[in-house]
Amino acid sequence: MPTLAVSSHLDANLASLGERNADLREKLASIPPHPGMTLFASAQDIPAATLDGKALCSKHRPLDEADRLVREIDLVEHAVVVVLGFGLGWHVEQLAQRSAKATLIVVFEPDLALLRAVFEQIDHSSWMRDSLVLFITDPDDRGALARKLDGAESILGQGVHFLEHPASAARLGEQSARFATSFKDHVAAAKVTLATTLMRSVETSRNLMLNLDHYAAGAGISELENIALGFPAVIVSAGPSLHRNIHLLSLPGVREKCVIIAVQTALKPLLAAGVKPHFVTALDYHEISKRFYEDLNADDLREITLIADPKVHPLIPDIYPGPIRCCANPFLDKLLGPLKHEMGELPAGAT
Repeated sequence: MPTLAVSSHLDANLASLGERNADLREKLASIPPHPGMTLFASAQDIPAATLDGKALCSKHRPLDEADRLVREIDLVEHAVVVVLGFGLGWHVEQLAQRSAKATLIVVFEPDLALLRAVFEQIDHSSWMRDSLVLFITDPDDRGALARKLDGAESILGQGVHFLEHPASAARLGEQSARFATSFKDHVAAAKVTLATTLMRSVETSRNLMLNLDHYAAGAGISELENIALGFPAVIVSAGPSLHRNIHLLSLPGVREKCVIIAVQTALKPLLAAGVKPHFVTALDYHEISKRFYEDLNADDLREITLIADPKVHPLIPDIYPGPIRCCANPFLDKLLGPLKHEMGELPAGAT
């Protein structure tokens, strides 16, 4: 079949990826396209292609193939569709057009050179710009997956459908299965988080409001960025390994050579062993967590900064004698916005 000569669409496609795909934009801008992709005309006035001689989609009617792949997906029961393999992207475009921005589309495609070649030669910018589409390129990077899906717990709870692109199946191999497992694990955790949030919404709202004074008048954690750059961090949690290894943290000079961060359940054992962590974290909404701070020497705690989630029970920041810093919270930020504006309009010296 005759090959096609086309102008580059790379800039338009990269610009349409959005902030959630900024990592992909940076990667694709710095790598060469796959040399093995060959584009040619199909019977439907859109390109088809092969990669190292193997078809990336139907060679004759790629749009019909894409329609068959997505038409049976129940987009009412599934708010999220995970696409395993991008190919030339026609099936993803068809899915985006059918869902009309009501579906979160997660594309797993680990071949960056292929994506670069496709984005250079096919203009996908219009539908990508108007769709909820996320690209994942590493099947094992659960951190990247969590960052991209941050805030989407309620959507994930509405059902997930996995769509395997047939032309990509052999090329992706077991990477698809690994990614699918990671994604399913993330969905399970997200459902637990969502259920917990809904069940504890009253306590959470109460705690947020009662901790408003610490949040508004106290310090945040943004100032801590890079203050210990180059130093190792030791995260201390409760468990059998703590009792086996706690003596290592009490050795002379250790505290000066690393940053020790303790969960609140490990605070008392550390202090009993003569170890003062630099930070202790408080995340629990329940009053029962108060017991982790009772009967402690207040002078010891003055050298340990409490990092508190604003949703913790208000007893914790109220009784803690040392320095306190609160993590950011979107709800409180929105609440404080108008208040700060009104306070800024008060006369000088007013309280």
